Amino acid sequence: MFKWMYTQLSRFEEFVAIFFLGLMTIVAFLQVIGRHTPLPFSSWFEEILRYSFVWITMLGGAVALRKGTHIGVNFLTRFIPAKKQLYVNLWCELVSFPVCLCLFFLSLKLVFKIKTFGTISASMEAPMWLIVGALPIGFLLMVFHSFLSFGREMRCLLTSQKKGE
Repeated sequence: MFKWMYTQLSRFEEFVAIFFLGLMTIVAFLQVIGRHTPLPFSSWFEEILRYSFVWITMLGGAVALRKGTHIGVNFLTRFIPAKKQLYVNLWCELVSFPVCLCLFFLSLKLVFKIKTFGTISASMEAPMWLIVGALPIGFLLMVFHSFLSFGREMRCLLTSQKKGE
């Protein structure tokens, strides 16, 4: 059951990231056309691109963490002997988990403040809490993936130590 839910969550993350990437592509194309022809809603283009980029960044970070392709982790483990890579990976997970957890709570607090103030975007007049909502969602996904990754790394460490005894 858990594996099925994890697979569905992974697919959803990637689907939403691909959706926003496709949206950005279409809007950027329309923006180029809009420079030469007057389009009635061209003032929205820049905001849609900016806010889609925020969502892609947060979801992409979570997907990269899940797949183990996050740039910080790769950079550290690339230059370390194979036996010590497991310890570096564990350390990275131990550091990233509380950092992402802290950022989740801070960004959630920010979303509630923005919702309380009723802030809207300049051109689209969309509620800003929906746009900034990418932050706590992305950080929560990163916390989840970091926790699971730590469990996998710990299992590998314990398994390798038992084989060495």
